[in-house]
Amino acid sequence: MVVMILTLSIVTGFKNEVRDKVIGYGAHVQIMKSGGSSIIDSDALVLDSSIIHEVLAIKYVATISPVGYKPGIFQSKLDSVFYTLPNGVDTFQVQQEIKGVLFKGIESNYNLRFFENNLVEGRLPNLIGEATNEILISKRVANQLRFKLNDNIGAFFVQHTPIKRNFHIVGIFETGLEDFDKDIVIADLRTVQQNSGWGIQSAIRVADTLFQDRILFEAEAVGGKGKYKYDWGNGFGMSSKIAIAPMQDTTIRVIISDYFYSPYEDEEDATIPDTAYIHVKLIGDILSGPIEMDGSKIKRYFRDEEGFEFEFKLGTGKYIFTQQDGIGSSKFYISGYEVEAHDWSNLEALQEEVKTDLFVLSMEKGGSMEIRTIKEIYRDIFSWLSFLDINFFIIVVMMISISVITMGAALLVLILEKTSTIGLLKAVGATDWLIRKVFLYQAGYLIVRGMCWGNLIGISLALLQYYFHIIPLDAEVYYLNAVPIEVNVYHLILLNIGTIVVSIFALIIPSYFITKISPVKALKFS
Repeated sequence: MVVMILTLSIVTGFKNEVRDKVIGYGAHVQIMKSGGSSIIDSDALVLDSSIIHEVLAIKYVATISPVGYKPGIFQSKLDSVFYTLPNGVDTFQVQQEIKGVLFKGIESNYNLRFFENNLVEGRLPNLIGEATNEILISKRVANQLRFKLNDNIGAFFVQHTPIKRNFHIVGIFETGLEDFDKDIVIADLRTVQQNSGWGIQSAIRVADTLFQDRILFEAEAVGGKGKYKYDWGNGFGMSSKIAIAPMQDTTIRVIISDYFYSPYEDEEDATIPDTAYIHVKLIGDILSGPIEMDGSKIKRYFRDEEGFEFEFKLGTGKYIFTQQDGIGSSKFYISGYEVEAHDWSNLEALQEEVKTDLFVLSMEKGGSMEIRTIKEIYRDIFSWLSFLDINFFIIVVMMISISVITMGAALLVLILEKTSTIGLLKAVGATDWLIRKVFLYQAGYLIVRGMCWGNLIGISLALLQYYFHIIPLDAEVYYLNAVPIEVNVYHLILLNIGTIVVSIFALIIPSYFITKISPVKALKFS
């Protein structure tokens, strides 16, 4: 009983704890764009509220949250290491480490209970209001790069060109699931979107030179598919520049989109376009002279530190330009959706319901989505967990077999010791079945007594491990840093009932030996 209780508690604990931690990182079901091997490297989806409403209407669904994943690189702070050269001269060397991580962007309504339960320092990020640079990192990453709570750290993102962003550590967590702890960083979805390269970011810039005595405006874009088309007010075309000699206050606008095949045709899978503006204000007499030049370049006077507002002098007048870059369309894109179920047992039913409901919706929107359960995404982990059931079954069968053999031998010894008593009982008229029941009751008493002690010892050892983590584990191998325990009363009741029923029924065969004992021979033997 001790072995079976500990085996059952450990197997159940392993399965549930590893499963819950994997779900905590990735939810029960993930919705992503078709074609990618996972939500991390699949193409971006357009954020669609109709999908959220459709999925939330499914009875098995608890929550659905848009998420964004983006690989990044952390750079540690400069660290001076002092050492002495062989010639006795003291010197130092500056060390700085880098580490690749995976940013997971979430919204304010994302269920952060899992990370809250595993916080070791700090607090959760505040995701309400404007986009924030607050992040959660794991204790493993913090130790490796020597980061501390409330540190301001730098991270690099690779797009068309590498960009650096600063983040503020507000919390440190430790789940014990090393494969995930070493990579995942929790951040604001809007921050991840801005650094993902999704969508298009547009801008209008004023060239440093004139074009046929006119001011040359140039459209700039990043993101999308890298091939752009421009609408300056007369429909989309290939020209990214326009030359104008403004004679009054005006606003110049450009809409930038991208394309695969032809810039003159609408494409259903084109990235959501972005719009930029530049406002031109005229002051004074603009016809009184040429624009002031600095060699071959127009001389500009900046009116703000960022360089978004500047002026050109024109004789006794001047042009004042105010650039208004596009807000970018990255906010309309996500990596996918993560769906939490009310109950693990409804996982497959939930997947089928989501597939059915989203099939028509995805066709209407000209795209296809893939719905995967957490068991499919992390197939290796859950396959490993399924083998634990086989181990448990083998151990239980072995333990019950041993107990049956032991009790059978004990019953036979007991029968041999009481042969004369059996003969006497038969002589006074007792039936074979009545005598067999007496011995079965006695064997049952011994079984129940042993099971009580087994339950007491087994449950006590399980609780000691549960509360004090006496037996540690290598988290890199077993995904956990201590042997997990889950004492389920329902499972214990079934285990005890099953054991006693199997044991007593198995003892019916040895008790059959009583029917072969002759009263005359038994009394002579005594």
